[in-house]
Amino acid sequence: MVRALERFGESETPIDFNKQLVEDAPEGIYGWDRDGNVIVFNRRMETMLGYHQDEVLGKMRFDQFFMVGAARQLEEELYSEKFGGKNRLLQFETDLIKKNKTNVPVQLSAAALFEKGCQRGIVCFIRQIREIRQTEQEFADLAR
Repeated sequence: MVRALERFGESETPIDFNKQLVEDAPEGIYGWDRDGNVIVFNRRMETMLGYHQDEVLGKMRFDQFFMVGAARQLEEELYSEKFGGKNRLLQFETDLIKKNKTNVPVQLSAAALFEKGCQRGIVCFIRQIREIRQTEQEFADLAR
């Protein structure tokens, strides 16, 4: 897989190719460093929450997008064995707060990122629940 990706991205540097993968992903990708500072916020997150990357990257903390107590719950679940194993969280449902202060129900999967045994940050992959339910309904309709 890695070799195929390397060949696919030969005309670009690996950093450019990886950045494009994150930016153009169909899911929201949102990550923060070990201090809680947002360091990844892709285009899908911009659309989902109404913030531009320039407003977020290096300027906002990850917990500013969660309801009171939800960021702590996310971290507790991430570090437990409950939803995917230690340092992983799969299909966790919560609400995020948009720029206009309304809530958007989401399903997220997350992973703690480590380098040389030291946690460097956390990354989340986020989908809007409304879109998930719509896709499920479309499949159900096709099955009839």
